[in-house]
Amino acid sequence: TIRNPLTQTPSLYLQNIKAHFIKQNRPWMGGQPYIDIDEWLKRKIAKRKSLDNLFTYSRNIQTAVNLLGKENVGVFVFEELVDNPDQYYAAICNFIGIDVTQGLELVRQKHLNQRITQAQLEYLQRLSKSLSWEKILLKIMGRKYRGLIFRANAGDGILAKVSLPPQWEKEISDVTRVGNRWIIENYHLPLGKYDYPL
Repeated sequence: TIRNPLTQTPSLYLQNIKAHFIKQNRPWMGGQPYIDIDEWLKRKIAKRKSLDNLFTYSRNIQTAVNLLGKENVGVFVFEELVDNPDQYYAAICNFIGIDVTQGLELVRQKHLNQRITQAQLEYLQRLSKSLSWEKILLKIMGRKYRGLIFRANAGDGILAKVSLPPQWEKEISDVTRVGNRWIIENYHLPLGKYDYPL
């Protein structure tokens, strides 16, 4: 499953911010509970050695096609999951040869990666700026405790939204454009409909 890199990047950033706070398993993000998307991208690129290494989905698909044959590599579009989940999952079920009705039943109403709320993001921003005992306590407390605190700061449930800075939007578009065209040429997917860089 591929996703427009211009919307996938902010989503991944928000997932990383949440996981970094709760699990503390991303040392490359530093010691603060919050960093902005610009700093996160700089650190992620440094970890991966280049921006191109962050967006390997088209290269990975091409490698799989070369090894397994095009008929054995299914490529699905995340945005179609958002538009029509049943049709999206039915396409996957048909591709792998399993019963569509049973497949749809298994995935119905499953959402494993709940998005961070705006209130939670603001909580992490405040926490990073403070020199409070709470920050120290959270650092030494376990993952379960940090998860409870994080959920307690969900606020009114409005989902956080983060935009890519324009310079990153241009660089990500430049790095993914050729691969996206290859996917369209080989899989005839409606990437233009979903504003993928072309």
